[in-house]
Amino acid sequence: SQMFKRADTYLLAYFIDARAVGYYSVAMTAYEALLSIPRSIAHLLAGEATAQSPAESPYTVSRAARNVLWVMALAVTGIAVVSPWIVPFLYGQDFVRAVPPLLVLLPAAVLVGYSICLQAYFLGLRRPGLTSAFMLVGGAVNLALSVALIPRFGMVGNAVATVVASALTAGF
Repeated sequence: SQMFKRADTYLLAYFIDARAVGYYSVAMTAYEALLSIPRSIAHLLAGEATAQSPAESPYTVSRAARNVLWVMALAVTGIAVVSPWIVPFLYGQDFVRAVPPLLVLLPAAVLVGYSICLQAYFLGLRRPGLTSAFMLVGGAVNLALSVALIPRFGMVGNAVATVVASALTAGF
């Protein structure tokens, strides 16, 4: 997971330059901050799902996942509205280049957040290995698409690769 998470940074440095890594890191900081919401809920949910019977846990997990979906959608909307002003304010005018990839990454945060909560379902079924398999496939797709899209579309291409991989993982 960590390898896939950081590989795109190396690809940005390879295909573009180190400055692109800095700009993209600003976008990823907001993305990761958003993911703290579903991660915290998933930690609580995992214990609840494993304590329940396999017949009960799907209802608990699905209810929590729907709520996380709404919370993430609201948080993402708020960040999308303020990011064109807040990013240059916090980091400087040159970092306005981080806003387009950030805006592209926001739907991925919703999808990944939803997926994080759904992982508790597989814990409730006593099959945690399935979530690892889904993450492995999503990470491989993200890496392959990053290699294909970064040379042509730069940081935004990398963000698109993350969104597509997140949609695939959420779909699984």
